[in-house]
Amino acid sequence: MVFKTLSGLIFFVFASLIFKYFTGVLFFRIKKRLDPKLSFLCEKGFFYTGMAVIFYATVRIINLNINEIFATAGVITIGIGFAARTSISNFISGIILLATKIIQVEDLISVNNYLGIVENIDFFSTKLRTFDNSYITIPNEKLISEYVCNYSTYKIRRITVDVLIVYEDFSKEVIEELKKTLDSIPEVLKDPAPMIFVDSDKGTGINLGIRAWCEGASFITVKNQVTIQTVSFLNNKKIRFAGDRRQIITQEK
Repeated sequence: MVFKTLSGLIFFVFASLIFKYFTGVLFFRIKKRLDPKLSFLCEKGFFYTGMAVIFYATVRIINLNINEIFATAGVITIGIGFAARTSISNFISGIILLATKIIQVEDLISVNNYLGIVENIDFFSTKLRTFDNSYITIPNEKLISEYVCNYSTYKIRRITVDVLIVYEDFSKEVIEELKKTLDSIPEVLKDPAPMIFVDSDKGTGINLGIRAWCEGASFITVKNQVTIQTVSFLNNKKIRFAGDRRQIITQEK
């Protein structure tokens, strides 16, 4: 019995290491041909299925009774369940995330005041790389129970720029020329076309609400271009900001 147990443990260790290496090599090549999100899901499914097979083979080598193992595991699970409720919740949430695909690898998300790219989704946590190159680990339970904004769900995104100018500098020509300026930016989509809303700001001035759309992948670049082009237009036309608001206010939508 001792020999079988030792043989089974040695088999499990070596088989796991070899399988992990094989999985890494296999999916290193596959990733070049498949979509990153699909490749990630395939790799996870392949790895955990293979480990389950190795575990089953180890149990057969040791010659253990499967029913007894499951029965014992059930008792142990109930016993530690109360002490590991958070881990169990994270595990279940991880399964939900992987199954529903509401968040996927390479998605741009915002959660808990963190904004970044999803690099990995495990059964217990999700890894996020922020734009200042920080590596954030978020428990999966947080991604299910709390507010999460996924900027990659839709292919296009809206850029919002609000500008408050003085009454004296406002005219119909300002709207028309600013609209032409937005249309001249190649990355700004023609459908839906850019729009400019005009509204009075409690007697302070005229608010120009600029709305433009772009491809989600180029959102930051296009947002910068829209802001720069708007500033340049206002400066060239000598249009003054109203009141104490000397800046352009941009929002991410």
